[in-house]
Amino acid sequence: MKGTTNNEISASLNLLAKSSLIVFGGVLFSKIFTYLYRVIIARSLGPQEYGIFSLAAVILGLFISLSFIGTSEGIIMHTSIYRAVNKINRIKYLYKLSIRIIFTFSIIFGAIMFLSSGYLATNIFNSPALITYLKIFSFLVPISVISIIYLNFLRAYEKIKEFSFVFNILQNIFKLGTLIFIILLGIKINPVITSYFAGILLMGIFVYYYCRMKIPELFGKDNLKENERKNIRLAFFSYSWPLFFSGLFYSIFYWIDSLSLGYLKGVTEVGFYNAAAPIALLLMLTPDLFMQLFLPLITGINSRKRFKVVEQVSK
Repeated sequence: MKGTTNNEISASLNLLAKSSLIVFGGVLFSKIFTYLYRVIIARSLGPQEYGIFSLAAVILGLFISLSFIGTSEGIIMHTSIYRAVNKINRIKYLYKLSIRIIFTFSIIFGAIMFLSSGYLATNIFNSPALITYLKIFSFLVPISVISIIYLNFLRAYEKIKEFSFVFNILQNIFKLGTLIFIILLGIKINPVITSYFAGILLMGIFVYYYCRMKIPELFGKDNLKENERKNIRLAFFSYSWPLFFSGLFYSIFYWIDSLSLGYLKGVTEVGFYNAAAPIALLLMLTPDLFMQLFLPLITGINSRKRFKVVEQVSK
């Protein structure tokens, strides 16, 4: 029994170590592409345009966070549990449930963002140029939400290499490549809006088709009785709804600096600030290396009641 436990601990730690190296490579490329993307915007279009973009991206992130109503981590946790006990039908139902509910909320909050764009831009941030960004970015709310759902299923299935490639590398390559292409050719469209929209849209399309190929069981019929479906809904939302407030407050605290600068000063100051802030965020790199896999891994072990393994791997 002790030997089995030690083997589980060793296997789990090895998996975490390998995933951290994969995530490190993905994050490293992500930082490089992101900095290049931001530098090109700031140098080519000026700090004011960069500030408008930064503020619009923050507001978009806030509406995306609201759309999930706390269910993002719930998807990962419950999928990991059902995988560990081989209850695939429950995963199928959870997938359909999360897509249906979260997509509905994303449409609602996307519409709110679109309709309130004029008020937010002129009355709150005193920048009419922000209106165009907010209106177009409002269509990214449901697109981003659907993309993140599929990315969360990749994490729950412990496909960290694929998750890191799509989220950290692919979307940033799309954004950077589209931005450079539009600027060099002098196409008469907003290069920032177009490149940012294209990056998220193409990432969403890619991760959807990847999940269809590599996790086809998500898309099958669940064959569950209504009573079991009700239990899944109850467990899922009972776990998730408190996280709505946690995620909301985290998002506010995370973006309060840019929002406050936009309200108290202006978009130019937001641009200058967001040129420096990403450097400070590099401090978050170390925990991010391990946390992508840690939650689904530890949840699966815990669901098998291997508490000693949970304790040692956590330490």
